[in-house]
Amino acid sequence: MDTFIPLKFFTYNWEKGLNPDSIITPPYDVYGQKQKEIFAQKSSYNFVHLDLPQSYLEAKNLLLNWIQNEILIQSPAPCFYLMKTNYKIGQKKLTRWGIFGGLKLSPLGEKNIFPHEKTYPKAKQDRLNLMEKTSSQLSPIFGVYADKTLFLTHLGETIEEISPILTYKENEQIEHILWKIPKKYNQEIKLFFQKQKFFIADGHHRYETALAYKQKKAKPGPWDYIFIYLSNITSPGVEILPYHRMLTWEEKFNFQKVIHSAQELFEVKDLTETGSNPIANNFDFILKQKTNQFGFKFKKPRTNYFYNLSTYLLDEFILKKELNLNEEKIKTGNYIKYTPFLEEIEEKLSQNKIQTAFLVKKVDPELFQSIALSNKLMPRKSTYFYPKVPSGLLFYSWI
Repeated sequence: MDTFIPLKFFTYNWEKGLNPDSIITPPYDVYGQKQKEIFAQKSSYNFVHLDLPQSYLEAKNLLLNWIQNEILIQSPAPCFYLMKTNYKIGQKKLTRWGIFGGLKLSPLGEKNIFPHEKTYPKAKQDRLNLMEKTSSQLSPIFGVYADKTLFLTHLGETIEEISPILTYKENEQIEHILWKIPKKYNQEIKLFFQKQKFFIADGHHRYETALAYKQKKAKPGPWDYIFIYLSNITSPGVEILPYHRMLTWEEKFNFQKVIHSAQELFEVKDLTETGSNPIANNFDFILKQKTNQFGFKFKKPRTNYFYNLSTYLLDEFILKKELNLNEEKIKTGNYIKYTPFLEEIEEKLSQNKIQTAFLVKKVDPELFQSIALSNKLMPRKSTYFYPKVPSGLLFYSWI
């Protein structure tokens, strides 16, 4: 059985004059209730009505109604789709190539598919309920693989000579261009991915949900594959941003005491006058307050992968050990908020919306692969693969 196959995807029927700006959304797990309501008001066909419905039955009924009225149309034959994402980080312009298809499901960490983060039961149950009611995988998981030959980039440079089916400008910094890949390339694509190792970048909950769904079905079917977007982690267009930690006012902490106590394991340097950050300096992380900041560098020999991982050192030796933020507190979401954007931290500190922030270093792609291949899991929110893959461009259904 092939590892990676084309699927009979559903897409919106853009020929009906639908506006992508009113339809397409970010992945469901990166926005809250207020943003959901804004998306819902943009259009009665906005993808949020399917992905975060009022009820699972409502999602099923909407899906059937939209198919019947040809708001959604299915490709007549299985096919791969290719997406070019042009984006900017600061003044740097980047291009990421990605391919949509179906990846054969197998247990995580046993063969060719590896996780890198922990998951939580509540989110998995929600996605399972939605999948069972709609017989669909509505949003792709985001996977990466390593390929120094840049196969996908070369394929993309060939495919982009034909007309795309959609161009979607997410904002001034991000643009997505989508093509249906001609059938003549299918065999070459399947052969290339047959022996690859895959790493889940985003969508661990959805992968585990798909596995649970397959196990409940207990027979062969379209659910043997998961809807996935794949990109090459060794290409210059794949960017892993750091996932900084922001401490709320849920509990007041004495950071002078933390700094003093932490010096047993870390060299601590006052950076208040320098405006430094972990990218520009050899620190594992930085404690940033409204008027002060301190750099932390681990003293001990880096005898395992995790001692080179900024989020592990911070979470284990500061958040858990010094601040007593155990797993139960962290899981509530009340104590720590996460962001890859320094501008958000500066704004919230200036408005006293957060108590302090810890700036972490981004995860090196080789370290990311090494930890995943060792079947170890990083602390949650260790990576932010940027940009996110939009929801609503395509989805996979056997309804």
